Amino acid sequence: MQAQLHAGSAPCAQDACTPDRDTGSPAPRARGLLGDATFAMFARVLYLATRLALPPMILARVSLSEYGLWAACFVLVAYVALADMGLSSVYVRFVARLHGRGDTDGIGRLLSTGIVSMFAIGSVVFGAVVLSLDPLMGLLKIEPALRPAARVLVVGSVGVFVLDMALSAFGHALHGLRRVRSEQKVWMVSFLLEFALIVAFLQAGLGVNALLTAFALRTVFALTANMVLLRRALPGLRVGPRRFDASMLRHFAGFGLSVQASTLLSVALHSADRMIAGVLLGPSAIALFDLGGKLPLSAASIPSTISRVTLPQAAALAEAGGPQERRTLATLYSRATRSVALIAAVPLGFMAAFAAPLCLAWLGPRPELQALPTILSACAVGALFHVITGPGSAVFRGMGLVGNEFLYSALRIVLIAAAIALAWATIGHGASAIAIGLAAGTVIAALVYNLHNHRRLQLPARELLTAIVLPSLAPLAVALSLLVLWQMLVPVGIGRFALLGVLAGFGAVHCLVCGALLWRWLRADERDAVLRVLRRRT
Repeated sequence: MQAQLHAGSAPCAQDACTPDRDTGSPAPRARGLLGDATFAMFARVLYLATRLALPPMILARVSLSEYGLWAACFVLVAYVALADMGLSSVYVRFVARLHGRGDTDGIGRLLSTGIVSMFAIGSVVFGAVVLSLDPLMGLLKIEPALRPAARVLVVGSVGVFVLDMALSAFGHALHGLRRVRSEQKVWMVSFLLEFALIVAFLQAGLGVNALLTAFALRTVFALTANMVLLRRALPGLRVGPRRFDASMLRHFAGFGLSVQASTLLSVALHSADRMIAGVLLGPSAIALFDLGGKLPLSAASIPSTISRVTLPQAAALAEAGGPQERRTLATLYSRATRSVALIAAVPLGFMAAFAAPLCLAWLGPRPELQALPTILSACAVGALFHVITGPGSAVFRGMGLVGNEFLYSALRIVLIAAAIALAWATIGHGASAIAIGLAAGTVIAALVYNLHNHRRLQLPARELLTAIVLPSLAPLAVALSLLVLWQMLVPVGIGRFALLGVLAGFGAVHCLVCGALLWRWLRADERDAVLRVLRRRT
């Protein structure tokens, strides 16, 4: 569900890599990789807290239909992103390779070529979106009274995103240099800035336009900060239209287009629930799926940062290409997948079991949100299994083998379509049927894909069950047991703030019990790694 790089001589980030004395190639340091992943996960936790706080404040001042318009804008933005030719992966992979060769001039030509190309493509896409606004609003059944607001939101959000798509090269280049913490710090400050601006603009009475204005200001800040940080990391870097190099287009036309084809399928599948709901049920259903997926997808994004950090490490190992590096790639995949599974299972298991009280405490009693608990629960289960596929895709993408991802996309298309059709026919014609079918198809597709990755990297298939799947299901079993206790002890109809307090208590117990169980499942080397991180943080 998502990830997800040739002259100059800035050294590798000290916390990310060191020269390998035998080969001279950059070998990933587990310590730096773990530290970067830990910091990135902390940033994601903070992001989750801000995303959790926003919807109640927004819905207090904006109608569900207006919120649905904003959610629909980002479904559209996701499709606009398909025009980027796989830029993010091209930048990360080839910046990592060029930097390893000490070629800062090559990095400048790569970035310049990508930026100029994206400005040209983005301008065409922006014009196409503006010209197709009327049929698009008809497709999504937007009421005539809401269409003026929809025009402003769509044109504004797509325009800001096209700018971000063109100039995101600087942030992706930082990632390719393995300056993950610098990139994450910019992202963290930018979403905190957006949060503060949304609150201020809502208070000022801007309504749904508060979201667009804050999004635009956040984007400008992040782009500027990443540009400054990259120039500090590579003092000799020169980027500009005159640095455009047509020979660099082969990276975008080869590897980039392969990535883009995979991304096309991923984006279509990621937004399938909202698109289907919008076409069949209207903007309010889009808002329901946006709200239902907000908590699970934000929680899943915390461990997904491990996949993001894994990509440049895999690219560096693949560049070396020796037998030892190939064995290390398999180990990197196995450990990253297990780490993602164990971390994601704790919050997502709790959300799946406690979806109803979470929705009530989060947004209050609202008749129009009756289907939301089912959507949230189903999305949490699907997100758990989907996020576990991330490290496999990152490792193979780092090796330049993007075709591996097409298997997963094909599995998802077939299985999700079949599951939604079955649920629609048996459960009923509503949002709950779409959510349940989507989750069922995703779970089966993810399991088959991970089994394929294990076999391709010559890892035992049994490890997938014993080291990844079963441990990731344990937190869900713990949460369901606590739910039985909840139904016995917590009276129906208690106040919203009291409900929040009781939920916090049950959540703390859930985390403690899951932590004790997962600690027993950890191997000795994994326990040592966790203890090292804790000692450094304390």
